[in-house]
Amino acid sequence: MTETDDPATCDEAAQPCENVALAPAPQANSMPAESTLPPGQETPSRTTFVPRAARLPFSLRTNVAMSTLTKVSWLRSILAQGRIDRLAEHAVEDLRIRTPGIRQLVRSLSGGNQQKVVLSRALTTKPRIFLLDEPTRGIDVGAKVEVYRLINALAERGAAILVVSSDMLELLGLCDRVLVMRTGRIAGMVAKADFSQERIMSLAALG
Repeated sequence: MTETDDPATCDEAAQPCENVALAPAPQANSMPAESTLPPGQETPSRTTFVPRAARLPFSLRTNVAMSTLTKVSWLRSILAQGRIDRLAEHAVEDLRIRTPGIRQLVRSLSGGNQQKVVLSRALTTKPRIFLLDEPTRGIDVGAKVEVYRLINALAERGAAILVVSSDMLELLGLCDRVLVMRTGRIAGMVAKADFSQERIMSLAALG
């Protein structure tokens, strides 16, 4: 494509869905594998994968537009700079991204604001299902609250949210159900009414 020159949300007609978490069982001396799916990838089922923000290249405006290039292009070949700018400006306003400007390099932003950029990029595809991989890992408490606000707002507007997290308190605070995985298999499911750290850790350790 030749470069010459909106955050969307879930369909408002959709019915509210539950937040479901996958809680990976802790393993000694192990670190989560890096995500390999393309950020903000949309499938025919309107599912989008939202990875942890990590060393994002390019500017904020470029990152926000990446998943919806055909919508910000003329004849699907020439990028419309004005459309990209408006898309990025809406993202900054709606997601409260703190940045000196839309042309700021994303890697220079705080961890929380980088994660918001990743979420804004996913939102441009209008997905119905979000797969969130460690959405608040490595960001400060204030930024976590903002990300949680966004996740809950998406659920209230009809999105289904699947959160993969190793943060126990995050799972208990966000989700309606927790599925615990152990050695690659689901060891059990805990409903919100039965939430307890002891129950979840027991499933993770013993199955």
